[in-house]
Amino acid sequence: MTSATYHYTPLLSESSFRVFRLLTPQPGLVVPDIIEIELYEADLDTATPEFEAISYAWGQEEADATIICNGLPFLVTPNVVSVLKALLHRPESLRVLWLDSICIDQSSIPERNIQVPRMRSIYRQATKVWVWLGEGSLEVNLAFEFLHEVTRGLEHLKECDYVFTSEIWEEPRKLFHARICETRGYHDPVDTNFIVDLLNLPWFQRTWTVQELVLAREAVFLLGTKSIRWKLFTYALFHLQDVENYSLQITRTSVSNPASFYDDLRCYLRIDSLWHNDYRDSPMSQSLKLVRTKKSTNPRDKVYGLYGLFDHIRIPRLPQVDYTKPVQQIYSEITRVAVEVDNSLEILEELRLPPRIPDLPSWVPDWSNPDYVNSAPPIVAFPLATGESKAKWEFHQSELATPGTVIDEIEEIAPSSSISSPGFRRGYNARQKDLGGPLQRRLATIELVRTLQAWTRCSRRIKSYPTGYYRESPKHAFFETIKTEKLPYFSTSEKACEAAPQGFEDFVSILMANDPANHIDLATIHDIVRPMPEYTAIRNDFVAIFGCSTRVEEWSDEMKIRLFLKVYSPEVALIQHEVALNTYHRTFFTTRDGYMGMGPRWSEPGDCVALIAGLCLPFIARREGSKYRLIGPANIHGIMRGERWDENQIKTMTFV
Repeated sequence: MTSATYHYTPLLSESSFRVFRLLTPQPGLVVPDIIEIELYEADLDTATPEFEAISYAWGQEEADATIICNGLPFLVTPNVVSVLKALLHRPESLRVLWLDSICIDQSSIPERNIQVPRMRSIYRQATKVWVWLGEGSLEVNLAFEFLHEVTRGLEHLKECDYVFTSEIWEEPRKLFHARICETRGYHDPVDTNFIVDLLNLPWFQRTWTVQELVLAREAVFLLGTKSIRWKLFTYALFHLQDVENYSLQITRTSVSNPASFYDDLRCYLRIDSLWHNDYRDSPMSQSLKLVRTKKSTNPRDKVYGLYGLFDHIRIPRLPQVDYTKPVQQIYSEITRVAVEVDNSLEILEELRLPPRIPDLPSWVPDWSNPDYVNSAPPIVAFPLATGESKAKWEFHQSELATPGTVIDEIEEIAPSSSISSPGFRRGYNARQKDLGGPLQRRLATIELVRTLQAWTRCSRRIKSYPTGYYRESPKHAFFETIKTEKLPYFSTSEKACEAAPQGFEDFVSILMANDPANHIDLATIHDIVRPMPEYTAIRNDFVAIFGCSTRVEEWSDEMKIRLFLKVYSPEVALIQHEVALNTYHRTFFTTRDGYMGMGPRWSEPGDCVALIAGLCLPFIARREGSKYRLIGPANIHGIMRGERWDENQIKTMTFV
C-alpha cells in the first residue's frame, strides 16, 4: 500500500458538496478488513444524486482508524468505521452517503464556513438519515430490543390505530421489567432504568444531531444490527412513560426523575413542532433553550449547530457563520438577534446557569454550559410576576436597557453544597460505573441531605408569611417554594394552606430526623420502613453503589435519611426526587420583606429582587454603580402572580 494519504481537492462552487459511494466488498468477504469508498463532488442546486445522510456522535475518539478513499488511506474515527460496516449489511441502503467528517474538509475553516449553512439542504434532500447509536452495552441492548419488539408490531398499523395496541405491549413490557429486576434486584419507575441508558448514548448528547434529525425526511435509528424508525421510537417511549407515570399518579408534564423520557425527547419533538407545524412562538429562544443540555467540542457549534434550522425558517439578520469570531461575540450576537426576532426577552430566563466563558455581558447566556438545572415552574400566559406588561428594550453596545423595578432584596441564603456525580441522570450502567466510585457518590448524597436540611432550617426562621392567602402558614409557603409543578396537584383551599400536604410533612419529618427537636427519630423511622417489601432490595442497592455496610445502623445519619426517604412511601420518594433536582445550581433564600425563594446559587445577601417588564419570573440582580448585573431568574412564592408589580414604580434598568 502506498504511503501517500488522501488530500481534499477544493470544491468548485458554493453549491458543491461531496458524497461517497460505499464500495461492495469482494464476493465471499462478509466483513472487509478495510472499508473502501469513492468520494466525489456533486451539486445541491442542479442534478443532485440520490443519497443518504449519516448522523452520528463524533465523541472524543481520535481519528486513528484507516479506510481507503479513492484508493488512498484516509483516517477516521472507529465510530465511523462501525457505522459504515453496519450499512454494508443493510441491503435497503443506497450506499451513496453523506457524512460530515468525510465529506467536509475539517481542516479548512473557509470550507466549513460555507458548508455548515448548507447542511440544512443536505439533510432535507437526503432520502433517508441513518442515525448511528453505536454497538451498545447490556442495558442499552436490552432496552433497544424491547422497543424493537414493540415497534415491529406497530410497523403494519396506521398511526391512528396505535392507541389500540395494548396486546402488542403487554408481554414485551413484562419481559423487559423482568430483565431489569434480574439485573438490579427491583424495578422502580421513579428511579433510573435501562431506557435512560439508551437515551444517554453519545448521539443524544450532541448539538448537531438535533437539526440532523428534525430536518430528515425519514430517520432510522441503528444500534448494532437492529433498527427502529424515529416516529415509532418516540411513540413507543411516550407510551411506556405514560404507563410508568400512571403508576406514580403524575402527568406528562413531569420532567423530574431520571427515568423521564419526555425530558430527553422534548428537545427533538418541540423543535420539530416549531418548524414543521408552523409554530412561531419565540422560535429562536425556544430552540437555543432546548439544545442547552447538548454538547459540542467547539463552543461555537452550540449556535452554529442550529443554523440549518434558523435558515429553514428564514431568520432575518442572522450573523454569518465565522469560526474565527470570538465565542463571546457569537453568543452576544445570537442572543441579541433572538430578542429582536422573537420580540421577547424570554431568552434571559436561560441565565439560570453560571457562565464558563469569561467576559460575557450579564444578559447573555453562556450556551456552552450544558449542566443540568431543573426548569422553573411553568407559568402559562397570565398572570405573570409582571402582570400584563410588555417587554421593551434597547441595546447600547454591550448593554441592555429595559423597564423594570427593584422590589426587595435577599436577606439570607441557605448553604447549598449538593453536587451531582458523573453518572447523574445517565442511566443504570453509568451509575454503576461512576469514575468517582462509591465514595464520591456517597459524599454527593450526604451533601444533598445536608443542603435540604439547611433549607428547612432557614425556612423555619420565617414566623409568618406576607401573602396572607387563607392564613397561609410558613410551612405551606416552604412547600410551595421548593416543590415543582411536576408533583401531584395539591389544593390551595383555606384548610390546605394552613399546613403542608401530608406527604411533604412526612418528607420533612424524615429529612430532619437527626435533629434533637424533631418529633420522630431515625431509629423509629427505621423500625417503620424495615418491614416494607422494597426495603431489602433498595438497601442492597445502596450497599453496592455507595459502598455502605450491610448494617444500616452503621451508616451515617445522612445515608440513613436518604434510604428512608426512598422506602417510606411512593409519595415521599417522588417529593424527594423533585426537591433534590431543584438543588443543582440553585439555592433557597429569604428576603428582607419575609418572602421565600429559589434562585441561582451564586446569589449573595444584598442582591436585588427585580421585576423586568414582560418577563414571567422575578430576577436577581446586583448593583454596579447606577447599573446592574443580571444574576439569574428566581421563583419567589407570593409574587409570581403580579402581586408586587406596580407600573408607577417602573424605571429604566441598564444591565451590563
